[in-house]
Amino acid sequence: MRNKPGRLQRILCGVAIAAASIFNPLQAYSQEAPEKPETEQILEKKAKGKINIKINGRAIESKGGPNYLHSYAAFSRTTDSLFVGSEMNLTSEEKTEVEEIMEDIKSPYGDINSYQELIDSSKDLSERQKIVLLAAIGDVLNLGSYDHNNWDYPVFPQDIFFQNLQNYLLTGNENPLGQCGHIATHLERLANDAGIRSSAVTGAREGGMHFFVISKLDNGTAIIDYGAIYIVDTKNIEKALEAYQKSANAIMFQHLFFEDAKFKYRLTTKDGKKFLDFIGYDESAKTLKDSLTQKGISPSDIELNINLEDYVTSGEMNICGFFAKVGEIRGDSSSAIGKMELAQVGFKRKFSLFDFLYITPDASFITGTIPNDSVIGYNLGLTANISNETGFNLASRIARHNLIRGETNVSQDLLVGAGASYRIPAEKSLIIPYLTLQFSSVPQQIGTYDYALTFDEMRAGTVIDILLSDNTKLSFEPYYFKKLCEDGFGADARFKTGNLELNAGGYGSISGYDFCPNKWGVNAGLSLVLDKIKLGIDYKLEGTDYDREIENNHSLGVKGTFNF
Repeated sequence: MRNKPGRLQRILCGVAIAAASIFNPLQAYSQEAPEKPETEQILEKKAKGKINIKINGRAIESKGGPNYLHSYAAFSRTTDSLFVGSEMNLTSEEKTEVEEIMEDIKSPYGDINSYQELIDSSKDLSERQKIVLLAAIGDVLNLGSYDHNNWDYPVFPQDIFFQNLQNYLLTGNENPLGQCGHIATHLERLANDAGIRSSAVTGAREGGMHFFVISKLDNGTAIIDYGAIYIVDTKNIEKALEAYQKSANAIMFQHLFFEDAKFKYRLTTKDGKKFLDFIGYDESAKTLKDSLTQKGISPSDIELNINLEDYVTSGEMNICGFFAKVGEIRGDSSSAIGKMELAQVGFKRKFSLFDFLYITPDASFITGTIPNDSVIGYNLGLTANISNETGFNLASRIARHNLIRGETNVSQDLLVGAGASYRIPAEKSLIIPYLTLQFSSVPQQIGTYDYALTFDEMRAGTVIDILLSDNTKLSFEPYYFKKLCEDGFGADARFKTGNLELNAGGYGSISGYDFCPNKWGVNAGLSLVLDKIKLGIDYKLEGTDYDREIENNHSLGVKGTFNF
């Protein structure tokens, strides 16, 4: 194993990568190829609920979150023996059936001499046998087909994968297929062809960015990382990924899903959403929509904001657009971060030009610490909108952020969006229909990693403002949204009278991709608005449905804004 760099070296490296990634996100994404795991050291005694895992000679204790077991599978080409962790609970007969498949692949006179024959031989295996077979093949590929230098070429067809696998088992000669992304793709294809619903997913290990396979089971989820196996007793994909990242002692705020080497879906974790909220980065189309429907002006020259939530605490001072913010993000029992302390400095302010054109530049630098490590990043954005009292209004937005730990992009995104609205005044009311489109830059394919703008979100709705009296106003907004893998509806309402503001809203979405859950949410808030002070309390509920496994997360927060 390589020596770990010192704290100062990691920070300087992070600055260099952050600067490079502004112009070349591919460079930042592909900095680190994972080290090959040492199979013979990969497992120690484990038990459900409290697991002692030994990875590369280091013991890790995991508590909280879903129960899971950590096992392994490996096939020795010299002894024709299959080694499987006892946690997989295979009988001698079941183990022998998998072992015979590996032997048939190795033997030129066996019954398996093509990729299709491998699929046919594995379809009648039990669910756990298939997982063991995939991990055993993954371990062989790590030993005989991992190529540290070749990460930027397309994934080979499965027939080439099978030939390389068979040749290494037979001769011991290495046959390069690529890095972790290439190998995970071959395993994902095999898993899906064998009847195990799977995807190749980005994650992180202590050494850097990584790919592995995540698979849906009848009663849970499996993660296959070369020869390592994680069986998690939940169908909640995000929780399963949290369990993996916690055991790997590496944080990750977003995961990209690929199938047949092509991008399918991006999952932002709960901790990732907390981080984005902290730095003021909106990954939805709401910021763009607000610029079309609200005529807001810049805040006071001096403003103090305090935010106290269940898992986020922050304080911010803003002087004429220049701001400094400090605080912390706290993970729950299943989170890999524990606690992240953050500091952010930058500039953000809305300017008015020619009484109808508004621009909002946003630029900031982020630094922080997690237990035994540090993070560094940036947040950039520019929103421009035309705001007329009546008729058409237009808006556009570009935004980018990146957070780096060592050589790992913990969170990154590039958004480009545009929209239009039409203001229709009426007696004591205002109606504003709007439409927004937003695109995000993602790697299109494992191997080439070419980034391209991909459809991210469309939002269409209508804001209806009704003046009930001189100091009482009601606003209502029904809307429809479509994301890459979701379709949903929502509604927001706001009631303001005198010094009191009451707001409430909710949404629900149906997923079109089985690794993305159905989602819903409810929020409510009450604010007291005085001359120089605004105090508020907010409640949020966010729910997910992964294959009828439902989870609701609640949060309560208190906020205060003081103008000087």
